[in-house]
This record gives sequence, structure tokens and C-alpha cells, in this order.
Amino acid sequence: MTAEPTSTSVFTTAEICATVLESLPDPVIVTDFTGKVLYLNFAAIRLIGLNRGSVRGRMLSDVITILDGVTHKRVSDPLTRFIARSTRPRPNEFDLLQQWTGTEIPVEDSCSVLRGPDRESEGVVLVLRDATGLRELALNATHDSLTRLANRREFERRLERLLETLRAGEQHALLYMDLDHFKLVNDTHGHAAGDSVLRKVAEIFRASVRERDTLARLGGDEFALLLEHCPIDLANAHARTLAQTLAEQKFIWSGTSFRLGVSIGAVAITAGNHTPASVLAAADLACYAAKRHAVERL
Repeated sequence: MTAEPTSTSVFTTAEICATVLESLPDPVIVTDFTGKVLYLNFAAIRLIGLNRGSVRGRMLSDVITILDGVTHKRVSDPLTRFIARSTRPRPNEFDLLQQWTGTEIPVEDSCSVLRGPDRESEGVVLVLRDATGLRELALNATHDSLTRLANRREFERRLERLLETLRAGEQHALLYMDLDHFKLVNDTHGHAAGDSVLRKVAEIFRASVRERDTLARLGGDEFALLLEHCPIDLANAHARTLAQTLAEQKFIWSGTSFRLGVSIGAVAITAGNHTPASVLAAADLACYAAKRHAVERL
């Protein structure tokens, strides 16, 4: 009787896993719980721009540079950041991975705990994905296409979130801004000039906004600024500074220079029965009063 041939695998389980990881298109990095890099696949090596020998055994924070997608500040502990995002997802918010060439790529990340045969936790498997396309879609949904400021819908969403978490004693403020004589720019120089002016105005306003605040283009030549933890007297002072800065700016189009003004209405946001619509309506009314007062002074 002839014995049946038996098949013996020439690959160990570890070798099979390594082969699979090497074939994945997404960068995969394995660390221990201190953040020390244990393994990374070819896609990760290509993304980081370093060879395996110079990476293994080093801390993740020394191997990759992650920037906060909003503040653009470096994240000191990427592993803790990634683990927190995996347990408390924040849709449409992406961090930036800075490559060795200086190029910044929005990334989407996922983390899984690596467990040994005894089911004890041994490390973390981190998968990074290029989120350039997803980030662009998210920006288009929440930001104005011309100025790249938050759009009305996103502004109202953030205002609503602020109102929902508002506590007694907290003080916030909202500035409603309407450009003066902007229609004349469009009528005289055309919509291309008007669009150029709106982008420049957005840059001027953005330069004086704190990281925690929300600047938005509500539509047309109307802007709004949500000032968190800001009493109304400081909000009024900020409004005067914005108006003065804009008044001093000279706009030039096709050899013609002109200046613009802005009417600003400020309202306080304190504990009470407020809705986003009621706060915006009050600020809009204050802005109208400021514009009417300016006309009466002429």
C-alpha cells in the first residue's frame, strides 16, 4: 500500500503575515505600547522616506511627524493621538503627515491592539491612509468654495454646539459683518473683481482670528465671527480693530485702487433660551443698526 503524500507548509505563520502586510497598499506600522516601532511595511517605508534599519527600535514620534489639521501644530505623541481618534472618532477631521520632503498629506488612521497567543496585549497596529480626496470632499461640504472659510451651514452647526454646551457664567460673542459699498465694486469692475476682493477680505479677517474662533462667509458680502470665551466689551474692541484694519487696506483692480468699509454688529452669547437662528438674527439686526448709523453720519 502506498502512503498518501503529505503537504508541509514551508512558510511559518509569521512569514505569511509579513508577506501579507508587505503587499498592502496602505502604510502599516506596528509599535509596542510605549510607542517604540517594531515593524513597518514597504508602503510605510516609502511614505516616511527612511530605511527599515534606521527606524526599527525608535520611538514613533521620532519617525513620523504629525501636524494637527486645524492648528497646524506638531503632535508630540502621535500614538496617543491615533488611539484617542480610534476610540472617539471625529468625522471629517484629518491630521497632516509631514513627509521627509516637507510635503504634508492629510491622513486617516485606524488602530488595533496586537494580542499574543495568550490574548495579552503586546502592541498596536497602526494603519494610515492618504485622505486627500476625503478631506477635499469634507471641505467642500463645510467650507465656502471662494474664500475657504466655514460656510453658513458649518457656522450654524458650530454655533449650535456652543449653545448646547453653554454653562452659566460663560461669555461668548458673535460678530456679524457686512461690507460697505461692495455692490459698487461688482457693478463697476465686474464679478471677477468682486471675487478677488472677497478672497482678500477673508485673508484680512483670518489673520486676526484666534485658533478657537470660527470665521465664516455666510453668503454674498456677509461674514460672521464666533468668538468663544470673549466678553462683549472685548468683542466690540475686536470689531473696531477689524473695521480699522479693513479701512486701511487698499484694493487694486486693473490699475484702479479703492477702499472698503465694514459694518459690524456684536451680540453677547450667555446662558438662556437661545437658538442659532435667534443669535444670528440679533447680530444681523445689530449690524443693520451699525450700517444705518454710519450712513446718518455722512
